[in-house]
Parts: sequence; structure tokens; C-alpha cells
Amino acid sequence: MNNDVIIREATEKDIPNIVELYETESNLPVNQDVLEWVYFNRKEYGTCLVIAEKNGRIIGSQGLIPIRMIGNKRVFLSAKSESTLISKQYRGQGIFEEMYSKIFEIAAQRRIIIIWGFTKATKAFVKLDFTLPVRLSLGYISLDITKSFKFFLEKLKKYHGNISYLVALPLMIYLLIKRLHLSAWLIYSGMKYHSHSKKVRELSKADSEFNELLSMMNGQHQKNRVITINKDMSYMNWRIFDNPFIDYKISMYSDNEAKGFIIYYVRNGILVITDYYCTLDRVFPMLLSRALRHGLISKCWCVRFFDKESKENQKYRKYFKFYSYMQFKNMIPMVLKTIGDSLVGGEQEIEKWFITEIFTQGI
Repeated sequence: MNNDVIIREATEKDIPNIVELYETESNLPVNQDVLEWVYFNRKEYGTCLVIAEKNGRIIGSQGLIPIRMIGNKRVFLSAKSESTLISKQYRGQGIFEEMYSKIFEIAAQRRIIIIWGFTKATKAFVKLDFTLPVRLSLGYISLDITKSFKFFLEKLKKYHGNISYLVALPLMIYLLIKRLHLSAWLIYSGMKYHSHSKKVRELSKADSEFNELLSMMNGQHQKNRVITINKDMSYMNWRIFDNPFIDYKISMYSDNEAKGFIIYYVRNGILVITDYYCTLDRVFPMLLSRALRHGLISKCWCVRFFDKESKENQKYRKYFKFYSYMQFKNMIPMVLKTIGDSLVGGEQEIEKWFITEIFTQGI
């Protein structure tokens, strides 16, 4: 216990000092606008940021981003763990535990049922009785052979040293075959769905048709007992359309009524697929093709998405396979802790949750 360290909930006046903490202690691009958007523009949702303060200096932060989830015939309140940072000189002194003690108190007051997040630094969370229910897999679709080769070879060298050069030629051949297969499928899908391509349109803002699709999606998820984020208009406007830091592209398929969407963005030469849904199997290949073509036009070297072993994820995975995806299994651990009321029914089976990249996003 650090008697001279104050643990409290941050206010907007603390933002400059929190930014200073991030500038000196991490490489994350966190500025005043980011903190305001995440923690202070959604006060009605109970978003909070707890800080550790010593002698007037902020030395640690831990945030909660409330997110409504679709559960077992209900909608319940969860919270994503975010903004975990402690000044290097104060690590190992129990400050993380003290901040989370405050977080647990706030979560219980605000009727948050579970806290979850994604991190490779799992030891600190396990000490606080978080579980590690699943590990997400990473899916890649190579768009540029040369850049993909350099990326994967560097990864191999990190773990296997110079012996990795023994697989350099097979790796290049493998990537070449994958890229040729991708080109063939893009040509095939372009021909097969040519008459439907005009039914895919880009959204620059939410509209009534998109709202109806979200309502249909949430209702269908509840009917099928799919546990995932309740993506209503309020959440999607905040996270996607009004996001000041990520330029999302939203493609929606509409044939008299909306029947599917895909959300993606480009960062550091990678096209990241954020979220997707479709009511008909034939809709998703058209949406995925649109995203892949955007990646090629934008000169991205690969497409990346998150995957896991759930029935809903698998429904889309077969189409990623058509487009020559490579899967790297069990890469990213999820941490989770139940607060107050317990999860019921299928909500407890985290391995069955439908999780896409929108789950993993930080600030």
C-alpha cells in the first residue's frame, strides 16, 4: 500500500497531465482529443478513467469503456479494460492493484457485469482473479508478395535466428501461390457478382437503412444466442462514424433492404477489417471483395482481421479461406472478470462469443 499515492477518478482538468504521462512512459499516440473522445464525451454511459497521483503528479492510469452486450435473451452492461499504464519507476509497488480496486468499486456501482480486455501482459490481471477464457487468432491476406515476405521472414528470424533463411524459398513460393489464388478469386467473384456490384454502396454517415440493418442484426443475434457487442446506432455513431482518429470505410449491400455490411480502415499499409455482418451467404463475398480491392488500390501489403473458434466466426471464415487467408492461431489473450451479477446461460461460454476487431480496439 502506497500511503502517499492518491487513487481517484480523473476529471477533464487532469487531461494535460495524463497526456504527459503517456508522452514520457509509452509510445502510444494519446493526446487530449483522444482522451476527451473516449472518456469524457460519453458521460451518460458511465465511462471512467482512474488515475494514481503522487505529489501532484499523475503516475498511473486505468480506464473502463462501458459497452452493452447482447446476452442470453437480454442486453447487459460490460466494460473494456483500457489505458493501463504506470510510470516505470513505480511499477511493482501495488499501484495497479490499487487502481483496479477503485475500478471494481465503480463497476459495481454502475452495474457493470464483466470487465474484459486483450493484452499479452496477463500476469498482473491473473493476480486480480481475471481469467484467460480465449485467445484470438490473427488472419492475414497477402496483397504485396515482397512486403509480406520481408514481414514474415523477420518474424521467423526473431524466434529462430538465421536458420529461418532455410525456409525463405518455400515461403516465397507459398506467398506467390496464395497471391495467384487471390487474384483468381477476385476475378471470379467480380464476374459472378457483377450484376450485384451496384447494390454495394459506401456510407459516410448512418442512415435509416443502416439503422434497420443493425436492429435486424441484434435481433438475429439474440434469437441465435450469439454473444457479442450490441451494435446500436448510439454505439456505432460514437465508435465508427464520429471517430475523429480512424477514417473508416463502411460498405453496405442493399437490395430493397440492407442485407449486410463490412467496416475496415487502412493504417501503416495494412487494411484492417473491423466488423461485418450479412443476412445472406452470397452477400459477404461481395463485401469482402470490395474491401480487398480498396486495399489493392490503397497499395496495402496485407489485410488483417481477428478470428476465433465460434460458430458465428466460422460462418464468415470460409469466405476468408476463398481469398487465400493465412491463420496464426491463439495469438492474443483475452482477460475477463465477472463483477456482481453472474453471466447466465451461453454468456458464460466465452469461446462461443462472436468477436471481431471492433472488440480489440483501444483508444
